[in-house]
Amino acid sequence: MQSLNKNGVSITQTPGEEKFVKCCLGAFRGQIYYQYDYRHTDGELFSTVAKTLDECRRRRDGWIAKKERSNKQVNFRDMKTTEVNKELIGRRCECIFTGLMVTGVIEDIQDDQHSIAVKVRFDHPHQWGDDLYNDVWAWGRKIDEFGTLHHLQLLEDKPDFQIMTVVFGEPISRIDRSVFEDVATWGVCSLQGWVNSYESVRFVAIDDHTAIITGEYNMEQVKVWLEKYTSIKSLKTS
Repeated sequence: MQSLNKNGVSITQTPGEEKFVKCCLGAFRGQIYYQYDYRHTDGELFSTVAKTLDECRRRRDGWIAKKERSNKQVNFRDMKTTEVNKELIGRRCECIFTGLMVTGVIEDIQDDQHSIAVKVRFDHPHQWGDDLYNDVWAWGRKIDEFGTLHHLQLLEDKPDFQIMTVVFGEPISRIDRSVFEDVATWGVCSLQGWVNSYESVRFVAIDDHTAIITGEYNMEQVKVWLEKYTSIKSLKTS
């Protein structure tokens, strides 16, 4: 497979230049995707992976527009360890990954005596070297705020971005065993894996019976499927 990198560095070096290759990645169940790099006129690199070249360029254009808006903004407020709580799960945010600010959805939180960490699921995979990453942990040390957490900034939810809170009538682990017993038929072995297979949708279990599902589209299809195949105690959409 052709690569856009040499020794872990993008070969797209000329300002305003784009390069792309077709690739078949195991992480995407063997589907053909476009791996795309664009070098901005200011030297910053944009990378993405998508099913079509048009989608890659659409994301690039959105990144450029956001970059131009960000250049006009000042005084972003840093995220503090004292501000992190479970209510942030499902919120859209911007965080740092390999030196670049990327967007995603807060998926999980880990809190211990000395530090706190926020797991961010990227809106789309990001490349580092020859590998693709789908998420990152932004963390901060409680005593002095050292870490990457202070780069994390909450974003306003997109107009078409939805958050669905589902309380199931039985433990999620039992649904995994009963509904997805036949892995060959479903292609996945868990409810989380099935919901996450819908493009733009993310499933996060916050306890044995409750999950937060977020997405920009396909949410109605997910809701219909859940109501058909699972026992639901309550379902709220915001």
